[in-house]
Amino acid sequence: MSRGCLDQASRGSPGNRQMASPGETRIHRAIEQQRRNAQAGSNLNGINAILLNNERRILQLKQDIKIDDREIAELEDRLIPLRKKREDIEKEISRLLEHAEKYGKKIEPLNEKYADIHQDMRKSYLNAKKKCTIGMKTVTTRFQKANRM
Repeated sequence: MSRGCLDQASRGSPGNRQMASPGETRIHRAIEQQRRNAQAGSNLNGINAILLNNERRILQLKQDIKIDDREIAELEDRLIPLRKKREDIEKEISRLLEHAEKYGKKIEPLNEKYADIHQDMRKSYLNAKKKCTIGMKTVTTRFQKANRM
């Protein structure tokens, strides 16, 4: 007998005027309750499976976090000397930049003097070259006059 037929029999359909016996009604109600329980049970099984899966994932994530915390602590321990070295290097860079600035201030006047001296030497060289050329021409001219005579 199908569910619909059982329900109609238990309720008494207009076509079937006879009432279901109290035993049949109880059986039908028990069958219905069993079906509802089975449906609810399968829903609960699915929910339980999801919960178990999430609990496993949470445990795995907690383990991963513990591992990460340990690794972070190890990295922090390694970073201490590196930070000290960085601080030392930054101090050295500052010291060298300060030295370069002082050197630049001291050398700038010398660079200007060097440029002036270089310019003066160039003028002296060109003047000496010019006089040498004139002197060579004079010597050559006198030598040629002496040979003609």
